[in-house]
Amino acid sequence: MSAKVLYAIYDDGDDLLHAVEKVRAKGMDIIDCFTPYPVHGLDKAMGIKRSRLPIAAFCFAMLGLTCAIALQYFTMGYDWPMVIGGKPYVGLPSWIPVCFELSILFTAYGMGITFFAKSRMVHGIEAELADIRQTDNKLIMALDVNDANTTTELEQLLKDTHASEIRKPYENESASATAEVKESNIKTEVGTVKAEPKKAKSKSATATLPELSEEEKSAKVSTLIEKLGSATSDEKDDLKKIKGVGPVFEKNLNGIGIFTFSQISNLTPETIKLVEEVTRYFPGKIEREDWISQAKDLMKS
Repeated sequence: MSAKVLYAIYDDGDDLLHAVEKVRAKGMDIIDCFTPYPVHGLDKAMGIKRSRLPIAAFCFAMLGLTCAIALQYFTMGYDWPMVIGGKPYVGLPSWIPVCFELSILFTAYGMGITFFAKSRMVHGIEAELADIRQTDNKLIMALDVNDANTTTELEQLLKDTHASEIRKPYENESASATAEVKESNIKTEVGTVKAEPKKAKSKSATATLPELSEEEKSAKVSTLIEKLGSATSDEKDDLKKIKGVGPVFEKNLNGIGIFTFSQISNLTPETIKLVEEVTRYFPGKIEREDWISQAKDLMKS
Protein backbone atom coordinates (compact mmCIF):
# COMPACT_ATOMS: atom_id res chain seq x y z
CA MET A 1 0.00 0.00 0.00
CA SER A 2 1.12 3.56 -0.64
CA ALA A 3 3.19 5.32 2.01
CA LYS A 4 0.84 8.32 1.90
CA VAL A 5 -2.74 7.19 2.38
CA LEU A 6 -5.62 9.43 3.38
CA TYR A 7 -8.68 7.85 4.98
CA ALA A 8 -12.16 9.33 4.61
CA ILE A 9 -14.64 7.83 7.07
CA TYR A 10 -18.40 7.76 6.42
CA ASP A 11 -21.47 6.80 8.43
CA ASP A 12 -23.72 5.96 5.48
CA GLY A 13 -23.28 3.73 2.42
CA ASP A 14 -24.96 6.19 0.04
CA ASP A 15 -22.62 8.97 1.12
CA LEU A 16 -19.62 6.73 0.49
CA LEU A 17 -20.95 5.74 -2.94
CA HIS A 18 -21.46 9.36 -4.00
CA ALA A 19 -18.06 10.33 -2.59
CA VAL A 20 -16.35 7.61 -4.64
CA GLU A 21 -18.03 8.90 -7.81
CA LYS A 22 -16.98 12.50 -7.13
CA VAL A 23 -13.41 11.59 -6.15
CA ARG A 24 -12.93 9.48 -9.30
CA ALA A 25 -14.36 12.32 -11.38
CA LYS A 26 -11.54 14.49 -9.99
CA GLY A 27 -8.99 11.91 -11.15
CA MET A 28 -7.86 10.84 -7.66
CA ASP A 29 -6.61 7.30 -7.10
CA ILE A 30 -8.82 5.28 -4.76
CA ILE A 31 -6.84 2.42 -3.24
CA ASP A 32 -9.82 0.60 -1.74
CA CYS A 33 -13.03 0.95 0.25
CA PHE A 34 -13.69 -0.93 3.49
CA THR A 35 -17.27 -1.55 4.59
CA PRO A 36 -18.89 -3.73 7.27
CA TYR A 37 -21.72 -4.60 4.87
CA PRO A 38 -22.15 -4.71 1.05
CA VAL A 39 -22.76 -1.37 -0.66
CA HIS A 40 -24.48 -2.14 -3.93
CA GLY A 41 -22.89 -0.43 -6.92
CA LEU A 42 -19.67 0.41 -5.07
CA ASP A 43 -17.47 -1.86 -7.19
CA LYS A 44 -18.83 -0.29 -10.37
CA ALA A 45 -18.35 3.23 -8.98
CA MET A 46 -14.73 2.36 -8.10
CA GLY A 47 -14.14 1.07 -11.61
CA ILE A 48 -13.39 -2.46 -10.45
CA LYS A 49 -13.55 -5.00 -13.26
CA ARG A 50 -15.88 -7.98 -13.08
CA SER A 51 -14.44 -10.83 -11.03
CA ARG A 52 -12.82 -13.73 -12.89
CA LEU A 53 -13.93 -16.15 -10.19
CA PRO A 54 -16.73 -17.54 -12.46
CA ILE A 55 -14.00 -18.66 -14.90
CA ALA A 56 -12.30 -20.53 -12.07
CA ALA A 57 -15.69 -22.01 -11.12
CA PHE A 58 -16.18 -23.32 -14.66
CA CYS A 59 -12.71 -24.90 -14.67
CA PHE A 60 -13.36 -26.63 -11.36
CA ALA A 61 -16.75 -27.85 -12.60
CA MET A 62 -15.10 -29.36 -15.69
CA LEU A 63 -12.48 -31.00 -13.47
CA GLY A 64 -15.22 -32.49 -11.31
CA LEU A 65 -17.13 -33.70 -14.36
CA THR A 66 -13.99 -35.32 -15.78
CA CYS A 67 -13.24 -37.08 -12.51
CA ALA A 68 -16.84 -38.33 -12.24
CA ILE A 69 -16.85 -39.79 -15.77
CA ALA A 70 -13.39 -41.34 -15.32
CA LEU A 71 -14.35 -42.88 -11.97
CA GLN A 72 -17.57 -44.40 -13.27
CA TYR A 73 -16.05 -45.58 -16.54
CA PHE A 74 -13.22 -47.37 -14.70
CA THR A 75 -15.53 -48.83 -12.03
CA MET A 76 -18.40 -49.99 -14.24
CA GLY A 77 -16.45 -50.75 -17.40
CA TYR A 78 -13.38 -52.52 -16.03
CA ASP A 79 -12.98 -52.96 -12.30
CA TRP A 80 -16.45 -54.05 -11.08
CA PRO A 81 -19.06 -54.14 -13.86
CA MET A 82 -22.59 -54.74 -12.61
CA VAL A 83 -26.01 -54.92 -14.26
CA ILE A 84 -28.28 -52.43 -12.50
CA GLY A 85 -31.88 -52.36 -13.71
CA GLY A 86 -30.89 -53.75 -17.06
CA LYS A 87 -28.75 -50.72 -17.85
CA PRO A 88 -25.53 -51.11 -19.85
CA TYR A 89 -22.22 -51.13 -18.01
CA VAL A 90 -21.12 -47.93 -19.70
CA GLY A 91 -24.11 -45.61 -20.01
CA LEU A 92 -23.85 -41.86 -19.73
CA PRO A 93 -27.54 -41.21 -18.88
CA SER A 94 -27.27 -43.29 -15.71
CA TRP A 95 -24.12 -41.44 -14.70
CA ILE A 96 -25.74 -37.99 -14.67
CA PRO A 97 -26.43 -37.84 -10.88
CA VAL A 98 -22.83 -38.63 -9.95
CA CYS A 99 -21.50 -36.26 -12.63
CA PHE A 100 -23.72 -33.48 -11.30
CA GLU A 101 -22.77 -34.01 -7.66
CA LEU A 102 -19.01 -34.15 -8.27
CA SER A 103 -19.15 -31.09 -10.52
CA ILE A 104 -20.89 -29.13 -7.74
CA LEU A 105 -18.49 -30.47 -5.09
CA PHE A 106 -15.36 -29.51 -7.02
CA THR A 107 -16.83 -26.10 -7.88
CA ALA A 108 -17.77 -25.25 -4.29
CA TYR A 109 -14.45 -26.27 -2.75
CA GLY A 110 -12.41 -24.90 -5.64
CA MET A 111 -14.08 -21.47 -5.52
CA GLY A 112 -13.71 -21.29 -1.75
CA ILE A 113 -10.01 -22.17 -1.82
CA THR A 114 -9.35 -19.83 -4.76
CA PHE A 115 -11.15 -16.93 -3.07
CA PHE A 116 -9.27 -17.28 0.21
CA ALA A 117 -5.92 -17.76 -1.53
CA LYS A 118 -6.43 -14.78 -3.84
CA SER A 119 -7.59 -12.59 -0.93
CA ARG A 120 -4.67 -13.82 1.21
CA MET A 121 -7.18 -14.77 3.90
CA VAL A 122 -5.02 -17.53 5.34
CA HIS A 123 -5.38 -18.76 8.90
CA GLY A 124 -2.88 -17.12 11.20
CA ILE A 125 -2.36 -13.94 9.17
CA GLU A 126 -3.17 -10.85 11.20
CA ALA A 127 -5.82 -8.66 9.61
CA GLU A 128 -4.58 -5.25 8.45
CA LEU A 129 -7.45 -2.91 9.22
CA ALA A 130 -7.55 0.70 8.16
CA ASP A 131 -9.79 1.33 11.17
CA ILE A 132 -11.21 -1.15 13.69
CA ARG A 133 -14.63 0.41 13.15
CA GLN A 134 -14.73 -0.82 9.55
CA THR A 135 -15.88 -4.14 11.02
CA ASP A 136 -18.68 -2.45 12.95
CA ASN A 137 -20.44 0.70 11.76
CA LYS A 138 -18.08 2.84 9.67
CA LEU A 139 -17.35 2.90 5.94
CA ILE A 140 -13.87 3.94 4.85
CA MET A 141 -12.36 5.14 1.59
CA ALA A 142 -8.56 4.94 1.28
CA LEU A 143 -6.98 7.46 -1.13
CA ASP A 144 -3.46 7.51 -2.54
CA VAL A 145 -2.10 11.04 -2.06
CA ASN A 146 1.54 10.33 -2.94
CA ASP A 147 1.44 12.63 -5.95
CA ALA A 148 -0.55 15.42 -4.28
CA ASN A 149 1.37 18.52 -3.23
CA THR A 150 -1.53 19.54 -1.01
CA THR A 151 -4.67 17.76 0.11
CA THR A 152 -6.61 20.88 1.07
CA GLU A 153 -8.88 20.77 -1.97
CA LEU A 154 -9.39 17.03 -1.60
CA GLU A 155 -10.26 17.36 2.09
CA GLN A 156 -12.84 20.03 1.28
CA LEU A 157 -14.36 17.74 -1.36
CA LEU A 158 -14.57 14.91 1.16
CA LYS A 159 -16.21 17.17 3.74
CA ASP A 160 -18.75 18.22 1.11
CA THR A 161 -19.60 14.54 0.62
CA HIS A 162 -20.42 14.24 4.35
CA ALA A 163 -17.24 12.51 5.53
CA SER A 164 -17.48 12.31 9.31
CA GLU A 165 -13.70 12.04 9.72
CA ILE A 166 -10.58 12.54 7.61
CA ARG A 167 -7.36 10.95 8.81
CA LYS A 168 -3.81 11.35 7.49
CA PRO A 169 -1.74 8.74 9.36
CA TYR A 170 1.31 9.40 7.17
CA GLU A 171 1.84 12.74 8.93
CA ASN A 172 2.45 10.95 12.24
CA GLU A 173 4.41 8.10 10.67
CA SER A 174 6.82 10.31 8.73
CA ALA A 175 8.23 11.84 11.91
CA SER A 176 8.91 8.47 13.53
CA ALA A 177 9.78 6.35 10.47
CA THR A 178 13.54 6.86 10.92
CA ALA A 179 13.55 6.83 14.72
CA GLU A 180 15.03 3.83 16.51
CA VAL A 181 12.72 1.56 18.45
CA LYS A 182 13.13 2.22 22.15
CA GLU A 183 11.62 0.82 25.34
CA SER A 184 10.08 3.16 27.87
CA ASN A 185 9.16 2.72 31.52
CA ILE A 186 5.83 4.02 32.81
CA LYS A 187 5.86 4.89 36.50
CA THR A 188 2.57 4.03 38.19
CA GLU A 189 1.40 3.36 41.72
CA VAL A 190 1.54 -0.37 41.03
CA GLY A 191 5.21 -0.34 40.02
CA THR A 192 7.14 -0.04 36.81
CA VAL A 193 5.36 -1.26 33.69
CA LYS A 194 7.26 -1.67 30.46
CA ALA A 195 5.51 -0.27 27.42
CA GLU A 196 5.49 -2.23 24.19
CA PRO A 197 8.21 -0.97 21.82
CA LYS A 198 6.87 1.07 18.96
CA LYS A 199 7.08 -0.53 15.57
CA ALA A 200 7.94 1.33 12.41
CA LYS A 201 4.67 0.09 10.95
CA SER A 202 1.94 0.73 13.50
CA LYS A 203 -1.03 -1.57 13.83
CA SER A 204 -3.87 -0.21 11.74
CA ALA A 205 -6.42 -1.32 14.33
CA THR A 206 -5.05 1.38 16.70
CA ALA A 207 -5.07 4.18 14.15
CA THR A 208 -8.43 5.52 15.32
CA LEU A 209 -6.97 7.02 18.52
CA PRO A 210 -4.32 9.73 18.90
CA GLU A 211 -0.83 8.64 19.90
CA LEU A 212 0.26 9.89 23.29
CA SER A 213 3.68 10.93 24.49
CA GLU A 214 5.19 8.92 27.33
CA GLU A 215 4.50 11.75 29.80
CA GLU A 216 0.83 11.95 28.77
CA LYS A 217 0.47 8.18 28.89
CA SER A 218 2.03 8.00 32.35
CA ALA A 219 -0.28 10.73 33.67
CA LYS A 220 -3.37 9.03 32.25
CA VAL A 221 -2.34 5.66 33.68
CA SER A 222 -1.89 7.22 37.13
CA THR A 223 -5.33 8.84 36.92
CA LEU A 224 -6.85 5.57 35.74
CA ILE A 225 -5.40 3.49 38.58
CA GLU A 226 -6.41 6.15 41.10
CA LYS A 227 -10.04 5.86 39.97
CA LEU A 228 -10.17 2.07 39.53
CA GLY A 229 -8.10 1.13 42.54
CA SER A 230 -4.62 -0.34 42.54
CA ALA A 231 -3.83 -4.04 42.26
CA THR A 232 -0.75 -6.18 41.83
CA SER A 233 0.04 -9.16 39.68
CA ASP A 234 -0.27 -11.35 42.80
CA GLU A 235 -3.98 -10.45 42.96
CA LYS A 236 -4.46 -11.10 39.26
CA ASP A 237 -7.75 -12.57 38.01
CA ASP A 238 -8.08 -14.49 34.75
CA LEU A 239 -9.41 -11.59 32.66
CA LYS A 240 -9.77 -13.91 29.66
CA LYS A 241 -12.98 -15.17 31.28
CA ILE A 242 -14.57 -11.91 30.15
CA LYS A 243 -16.09 -12.37 26.72
CA GLY A 244 -14.02 -10.40 24.23
CA VAL A 245 -10.79 -10.42 26.26
CA GLY A 246 -8.12 -12.63 24.72
CA PRO A 247 -4.47 -13.10 25.68
CA VAL A 248 -3.41 -9.91 23.84
CA PHE A 249 -6.15 -7.80 25.46
CA GLU A 250 -5.32 -9.22 28.88
CA LYS A 251 -1.62 -8.39 28.38
CA ASN A 252 -2.50 -4.80 27.45
CA LEU A 253 -4.74 -4.41 30.49
CA ASN A 254 -2.10 -5.86 32.81
CA GLY A 255 0.43 -3.50 31.23
CA ILE A 256 -1.47 -0.48 32.55
CA GLY A 257 -2.10 -1.95 36.00
CA ILE A 258 -5.53 -3.54 35.50
CA PHE A 259 -5.37 -7.06 36.96
CA THR A 260 -8.72 -7.79 38.61
CA PHE A 261 -12.44 -8.09 37.89
CA SER A 262 -12.99 -5.52 40.64
CA GLN A 263 -11.05 -2.88 38.74
CA ILE A 264 -12.99 -3.55 35.53
CA SER A 265 -16.29 -3.42 37.42
CA ASN A 266 -15.34 0.12 38.54
CA LEU A 267 -15.02 1.39 34.97
CA THR A 268 -17.02 4.49 34.04
CA PRO A 269 -17.41 6.30 30.71
CA GLU A 270 -14.55 8.57 31.78
CA THR A 271 -12.17 5.75 32.71
CA ILE A 272 -13.17 3.69 29.65
CA LYS A 273 -12.00 6.61 27.53
CA LEU A 274 -8.71 6.63 29.43
CA VAL A 275 -8.23 2.90 28.78
CA GLU A 276 -8.86 3.41 25.07
CA GLU A 277 -6.47 6.36 24.85
CA VAL A 278 -3.66 4.62 26.72
CA THR A 279 -3.88 1.17 25.13
CA ARG A 280 -5.04 2.39 21.69
CA TYR A 281 -6.57 -1.07 21.31
CA PHE A 282 -10.16 -1.00 22.54
CA PRO A 283 -12.19 1.66 20.66
CA GLY A 284 -15.84 1.04 21.59
CA LYS A 285 -15.21 -2.61 22.52
CA ILE A 286 -15.72 -2.33 26.26
CA GLU A 287 -19.23 -0.87 25.99
CA ARG A 288 -20.32 -3.16 23.14
CA GLU A 289 -19.40 -6.32 25.03
CA ASP A 290 -20.43 -4.96 28.44
CA TRP A 291 -17.25 -5.87 30.30
CA ILE A 292 -18.48 -4.15 33.46
CA SER A 293 -21.50 -6.42 33.93
CA GLN A 294 -19.44 -9.48 33.01
CA ALA A 295 -16.82 -8.56 35.61
CA LYS A 296 -19.48 -8.09 38.32
CA ASP A 297 -21.00 -11.49 37.50
CA LEU A 298 -17.56 -13.14 37.63
CA MET A 299 -16.92 -11.55 41.04
CA LYS A 300 -20.08 -13.23 42.38
CA SER A 301 -19.21 -16.66 41.00
